[in-house]
Amino acid sequence: MYKHVNGVYTNDDLSVSKTVRLYPETLEVIEGYRGKNFTEKLRNLVHDFARQNQEFVRQKEGEKGCGDMNRTRF
Repeated sequence: MYKHVNGVYTNDDLSVSKTVRLYPETLEVIEGYRGKNFTEKLRNLVHDFARQNQEFVRQKEGEKGCGDMNRTRF
């Protein structure tokens, strides 16, 4: 949020503000997520997605590492 202080606009929460357009379905998912406000809901959603994605990547890397050991050659 910006404030007008001493003739200058300052950003009191030190965050970057951007304008984005969201599909209605995307907005519905974000608004339905856990959190007190939109920013917290979006932050929680992104955090959980990143954690889930990282677990998926680790799982896939584990499958690659053992792939040749599970094959039998005739």
